[in-house]
Parts: sequence; C-alpha cells; structure tokens
Amino acid sequence: MLYLNCVYYMENSFYYFFSATPQVLGSILALFGVFVIYKVQSLKSRLLGIGDAVIMKVEDKINISEIIDGDDKRVTIEKIKTYIEKGDVDDLYLIMEKLTNIQVTNFKVSYDFIYFFLNKLINKTLKASIFTAAVVLISLLLIPFGNYFLNHSIYLYILFPCMIVAIGLCLYFYIEILLMSLKLAI
Repeated sequence: MLYLNCVYYMENSFYYFFSATPQVLGSILALFGVFVIYKVQSLKSRLLGIGDAVIMKVEDKINISEIIDGDDKRVTIEKIKTYIEKGDVDDLYLIMEKLTNIQVTNFKVSYDFIYFFLNKLINKTLKASIFTAAVVLISLLLIPFGNYFLNHSIYLYILFPCMIVAIGLCLYFYIEILLMSLKLAI
C-alpha cells in the first residue's frame, strides 16, 4: 500500500511540475515583454530627442554650412527630420555616424551609446524569449509521456534536474536583462 501511495504522489508531482512550469515561465515572459517594450520605446524616444537636439543646434548656428562633409546643411536637416517623423532610429543612426562638424559630434557619442545599448537589449531579450519558449514547449511535450517516465524512474532523476537548470537559466537571463536595463536608467 505504501508503494502505491508513493507512485500516486510521484504522479501528482510529475504532472503538477510539468504543467505549472509553462504557466510560470509564460507569466514571466509576458511581464518582461511589457517591460522591454516600454524600455525600447523609452530608448527610441531618447534617440529621437538627440536627433531633435542636433537639428536645434545646427539651426541656431548660422555659420555652419555643412554638418556632414559634402552635404548641404538643409539637406541633412531634412533627412534627420524625416527619420524623426518616421521614428526610424536605424536610418537616423546612419546619419549620426556621418556627422563631421565639431559642434554636433558630441551628440554622435551619446547616440552611439544608446543605440548600441538598445540593440543589445533587443538581442538579449530575443535570445531569452526563445530559450524560455523552448523550455515551455519541452515541459508541455513531456506531459503526455508521464506514464512512461513514472514507470522508468531513472529518467525522472535525470529529467527533473535538467528542467530545474533550464528554469534557473531562464530566470538568470531575465535578471540579467533587468539589471542591464536598470543600469542605464537615468
């Protein structure tokens, strides 16, 4: 009778663990999705603000004829305004990289820092999200094979620690993203 009780509790534990894991990781993924989207929007608005600052600086300085070698000041300003209106930080980055006038190159440094941080944040979030989705799918795919694993308990001794490590890695990735995002919060 004791053996049947242990099998019952082991079966409950197996199904509870592999059904709760996707729920928890899915919730964490959703919360971080909202957080990262907010942070990305904030960083993009800062980048567009730097573009506006370049326009204001150039328009204030009448004696600046070109801010990019070979391009007329008015043409460059129109390009920057177009990219700001579209919210296109990638094309704005290409313009910022070409800035040659000494009075606006300090904006280039700020733009580069935030732009590379934004791309790093997006890349890390994508990698963490893909890894989390894989762990969720594996958890869900293992549920139909519960009887097999319960009848071959040696596999459970391998499976549970592997899943715990995978869950720990998911949490590590998200904590890393959170710390990285908070470090830039100014």
